[in-house]
Amino acid sequence: MLFTSIICLLVLSSSLPSYGFNLDLESALIFSPPPGSESKYFGYSVALHSFRDKYWAIVGAPLSNGSSGADKFTRYGSVYRCEYTGSQSCSSIDIDNTQPKDIQDYGYCEAGFSAEYMKDPPYNVIMGAVGSRRWTGAVMMVDPDKPFVEPIKTTQDQIDLHEYNGYSIASGLISVQSRADVVSGAPRADSIRGKALIYKYESGQFSVRSQLPQPKDLHGILNLLDTALSGDNKYNAHFDVAIGAPMEGEDGSGAVYIYHGSSNGIKQPYSQKIVGSLIHQGIKMFGISVAGNVDMDKNGYPDIVVGAYASDKAVLIRTKSLVSVGVAITLSEQQITLEGNDSSCDLDGKRYDCVNVTVNLNYVDAISSPATSDLHLTFTFDLDKDINVQLRRMFFYDEVTKSKVVFLRQNTTLAQPNTTYEVLRKTAYIKSKDELGDLTSLLPFDVTLSQPQPPCANNMCPILNDRMAISRRVTIPFAKKCRSRVICEPDLKSFGIKFSPGSVREDFVVQVETSSQNKDANIKDNKKTISVAVKYEADVEITGTTKQDQVVYQGPVRSEEEVKKDLDSIGPEIVQTLSVRNNGPSDLRSSEVVVNFPKAYSSSKPDSFLLYLLLLDGASGICDASVNPLKIKELDSPKAVELVTSAKIKTAARPARTAAQEKKTPWWIILLSVLGGLLLVAAVIAILYKVSFGCLIFAGQDVGSSS
Repeated sequence: MLFTSIICLLVLSSSLPSYGFNLDLESALIFSPPPGSESKYFGYSVALHSFRDKYWAIVGAPLSNGSSGADKFTRYGSVYRCEYTGSQSCSSIDIDNTQPKDIQDYGYCEAGFSAEYMKDPPYNVIMGAVGSRRWTGAVMMVDPDKPFVEPIKTTQDQIDLHEYNGYSIASGLISVQSRADVVSGAPRADSIRGKALIYKYESGQFSVRSQLPQPKDLHGILNLLDTALSGDNKYNAHFDVAIGAPMEGEDGSGAVYIYHGSSNGIKQPYSQKIVGSLIHQGIKMFGISVAGNVDMDKNGYPDIVVGAYASDKAVLIRTKSLVSVGVAITLSEQQITLEGNDSSCDLDGKRYDCVNVTVNLNYVDAISSPATSDLHLTFTFDLDKDINVQLRRMFFYDEVTKSKVVFLRQNTTLAQPNTTYEVLRKTAYIKSKDELGDLTSLLPFDVTLSQPQPPCANNMCPILNDRMAISRRVTIPFAKKCRSRVICEPDLKSFGIKFSPGSVREDFVVQVETSSQNKDANIKDNKKTISVAVKYEADVEITGTTKQDQVVYQGPVRSEEEVKKDLDSIGPEIVQTLSVRNNGPSDLRSSEVVVNFPKAYSSSKPDSFLLYLLLLDGASGICDASVNPLKIKELDSPKAVELVTSAKIKTAARPARTAAQEKKTPWWIILLSVLGGLLLVAAVIAILYKVSFGCLIFAGQDVGSSS
């Protein structure tokens, strides 16, 4: 498969380590199905079983055809019994099917999907029912004396729908706060990351005690989370919890997290992270099933078995013995007398005050197991450890190098427990009085113990218990011969200076002023240059989320031209969000994030795109990525379109507009108008005159006739 890398430069501001312990990975035993068997999903379920002096790992293969029922049914399934000693081979177990099916109608609830027999009161059976309450899941307790199954109540704010609570069940004494504890796994909770709930049993009722937090450095998703009580691996009277994360890791190999129990419950953070790829290359889904609490190698400590069905593997991981080491430092003197000391030693023709030092070690197994082997240790002996090497007031003489040394380091082996071994007998020389400088503080002798890596050849040797202090100190004072009763004791105090990580520079100067009423006898030591190492530390975590639970690829792989022509052949859209966070304490001014994703189906066919970027959004830095190589664009395809039509008329010609202007009338027009008016008046007068005179004549004739 061809992968494409995305390199982004991000600017971050300040906002878990993996601890190893006593589960040994180097000596892990890997079980596989018998040669020639058609075993599939070998490791889907696992268990440890012992009977008399026999010890087996029981491995389930639900899609196998290797059992006696395979002649009647396809993929009948098989259960294998794997030998712990000898050939470590696995053989199929014949299982009959004669039990009644009284509860077959309750299959939808999936009661009994997981089950655990309580080893503490009330000694009932705890079952997981992942299909209960619309696949929210539930944990049920079965009392053999009662006809009904009662669910253990949970609060709704801890488990939601479709989270499969009860997928895995474990029971045991985790803390002293309750008589019995139950751990339940909900693999689809918290955005498919998984969740583990711890129930406590009090007064005949179960209630949720707490939720087991996820590791901070979790990579990927837990998906099908499994839980198991691995037994008391630390032998502190409290059971430990093993959490399977089968899809953990960039390669999907899976992992198992070990949490220690204590008097106050589960201890944080996890004590050990077991990565599947570190045990066997190519292993997949490591952690899909986990079981423990059986001592397979008889060393007194319970072991665990982990299934990896995607690789048809089951892995038995054994637990190392824990030992506590006792350190005894013996000095020949109770105090150092600088004048008139009878216990002085000669070295190179010079007399020194001296002290004979003896170191004895012994170790005790936590359970006094007879199988405990040699304990290999590295111990360091320091003289006057608290001050600078050049100013130390004591030294050893190395006979090999013929030189003065202030510390010794050597390896030693303690063959048997409960036996005292002398590992050091040496003479410590005290410098002369004029070289001592400080006569008021005690002379310390320090021993520090550690184990080499690997601690031994067979990798199953005992290891140090992490609860013990692996360092010891004894001190010896100087004898003071004061002639007067007045004792001067300087009030010397140490102090610290705090700096903000954001304001610390590469070089800085610290000025210290002191005052004294006495005369300084040596003014040469008043100035001191100290090189201070600034620790630059940033805890960066990367988390990723996706909207899809899973995407199924099917059909032939299409070429670039086929993808461009047919929208249906492109495939489903995948939206992933990557978040980078700096938990501090130091700033991370710049960093490079490389994201690999499957680009093509085959490296020989670079155009057979399997997954490609359409959009890169949200990054606040500079990203160098090949985005949308096929230039695919999403176009709208509406079924109905609303059309709005409008018209507008514009004239092509634009006539000039003229403004009205004043213009004088010619004089001759005025003259003709006046003359015309006068002629018209004269004509009217003449007409009226004639008409009026005629009327007067006719009127005179009429009057005369009548007379």
